[in-house]
This record gives sequence, C-alpha cells and structure tokens, in this order.
Amino acid sequence: MTQDQERNLPQPNILIVGADPKIRQRLRYAFEPRGISYESASSAKEALKKLDDGEPPITGVLTCALQGDYPKVLEAARGIGAQAVLMTRSSMTLQKAHEEATPAYLIGQLAGRTREGNETIGKLIMDLSPTLEMSPDL
Repeated sequence: MTQDQERNLPQPNILIVGADPKIRQRLRYAFEPRGISYESASSAKEALKKLDDGEPPITGVLTCALQGDYPKVLEAARGIGAQAVLMTRSSMTLQKAHEEATPAYLIGQLAGRTREGNETIGKLIMDLSPTLEMSPDL
C-alpha cells in the first residue's frame, strides 16, 4: 500500500456493542494510545441505528453475543463495509462464529492484564483495523 493510499484510509472508529464496563475500559486503554476512536451502544437496536446513521463512519464493530440480536449487528456492519468481530462467553458460539469465518473471542480472554490478554487484545485490534500499524507492546 502506498503512502497516498494509507492517507486516504478512514481513521479507525470502532463501535463496541453490549460490552460490560470492565471490557470497555480494557479496550479503551488499548484503543486510545493507537488513535482509535470508539463509541458504544448498549443494545443491538442502538447499534443498528448508529450503523444506519453513518456519522461518524464506523470502520469496525465489536459486538457481545450476550444479546440475541448480535447476528443482525454483524450483518449490518458487513453491509457498510466495516470489520465485524464477536465477543462471547460461550465456546459453542465461538465455534459457530469461526465456522462462519467471523473473528471471535471469548470475553474471558480480554479481561486482565496478562500476557495472553494483551496478545488477544492485539489480535482483536488487528481484526477490527487491519490497516493499522501495530506496535508489539500494549
């Protein structure tokens, strides 16, 4: 990718849907130093409205599978060309997401400031913003 192409890419703006406050805080600590802006939606209905509004443009959606409408949110995200990633507490939902080629993570992997947690957050950020340059340290 040329420098001109990189300059024309939208700044990452992630919509976090349905995550509990601890997960949002953990993501905020990872996103802010990298210049990733984010907003949150407490429900699928609110997320769908934000995706439909399109201002500011959403480049990635991280949704929690605790809400029954999460497939609608993932579909709407893909419909606008945003990266879509799923968080879940269920290993069955995780497996189903992977079968559908949807990047997915267990919520427990995102908690805590462990090496595994940091690596998972790094992978999640790359899934949400594949054009973002990442430094190895979180």
